[in-house]
Amino acid sequence: MNEHLNRRQVLRLMGGTAALAASGLLPSLALARDPFAEFDRMEQEAFASFDAQAKQAFDDLNRRTQQAFARAGAQVASSWGDKEVLLPAPKQWVGYDESQGGRIAANYQTGTVKVEVEAPPDVSPQELRNRLAAFSAKALTLPSAQLDKLDPVRQDIIASSYAPAAPKAESKEVRQAKSLQHLLDTKTLTPVRLERQIEQGEDVTIRQSSTSQGQKTIASITIPMKKDHEKLSAQAVYPFAKDFGARFKMPVNLVLAVTFVESSFNPRAVSPIPAYGLMQLVPASGALDAYLFVYGEKKILDTDYLFEPDRNVELGAAYLHLLYYRYLKNVGNPESRLYCAIAGYNTGAGNVAKAFGTNLGGLAAKTARYTPQQILNKLKKDLPYAETRRYVDKVTRAMETYKNFQG
Repeated sequence: MNEHLNRRQVLRLMGGTAALAASGLLPSLALARDPFAEFDRMEQEAFASFDAQAKQAFDDLNRRTQQAFARAGAQVASSWGDKEVLLPAPKQWVGYDESQGGRIAANYQTGTVKVEVEAPPDVSPQELRNRLAAFSAKALTLPSAQLDKLDPVRQDIIASSYAPAAPKAESKEVRQAKSLQHLLDTKTLTPVRLERQIEQGEDVTIRQSSTSQGQKTIASITIPMKKDHEKLSAQAVYPFAKDFGARFKMPVNLVLAVTFVESSFNPRAVSPIPAYGLMQLVPASGALDAYLFVYGEKKILDTDYLFEPDRNVELGAAYLHLLYYRYLKNVGNPESRLYCAIAGYNTGAGNVAKAFGTNLGGLAAKTARYTPQQILNKLKKDLPYAETRRYVDKVTRAMETYKNFQG
């Protein structure tokens, strides 16, 4: 999601909820009879007092994330070569095993997993294939917790984190959502068969790369995910989309559609914005708003929290709820408001209002003159940012794909 100045940033700039809670000035939303009224009261009271603290926390998180990407890129360039830098992205997870000189890149958009190893140029082609075979057999069967540790960007952010997340016991559903194994046809392509195939040179490519340490040779193999990998990924996320969609009164196909467009169901999705996880939550805006609404505490969440599929979808659905029922409540037609909420998820409610030449308070009058289809067309045409215009189109089309999805 883009980080633009908008209504979401009001809460981003608040900060200091822990101090308020300790003083008794910030009661839990769970105890409030009117959560929106309490939400507004807390927003107004905290804004002025904790502006600097929240901004510093966000700036620190942003700095650490940018530095993590930069350090990981420099490290990969040194070992693999400047033209071989491959880092995690919203729709692609990349992990490095330095002890094996190998990496895995799972591209959820193309439905492929590429496994590679690098070695000095004097290593024979057969030895290189043997190394690739051994690493592939190991890498493709790693449990999700070990895969997490191979992401250099994530590990760097964790190492510099001021508030490491407490370990969380993973349910069966969470493990499945985070696993690569259920997306691969391991019955047809068993580790033993894959190892034999690579050793014989089938579908293996070998290339040369120049690094600061000298020439390197890289061997790689691209393994297709199952043909229905998108469906399998959606099925893994569906229990969370269903439960939290119902809890926050959001259509399950909307939650799935936003997740698909944001990350292609990559649970380890990360971008330099910074945004994390399945629904690409920004810790200092969407995630902060949603966590405050759900748990009554203002908190810039640790990245590990947002990488947990269930927690991520919970807050993503809650943020959609806030957009629909609170920030954009002045849009009277429910269908029109849904389209506006989709745009708001990407760019913020304030920029949605700009598409109609008004502010949030003027949305009622401005949107009343349009049908829902006209609202949708206007958003695609007049939203301030081209990315958001495309985003609205992608999500609405994806909603049709998941309209009758049952998991």
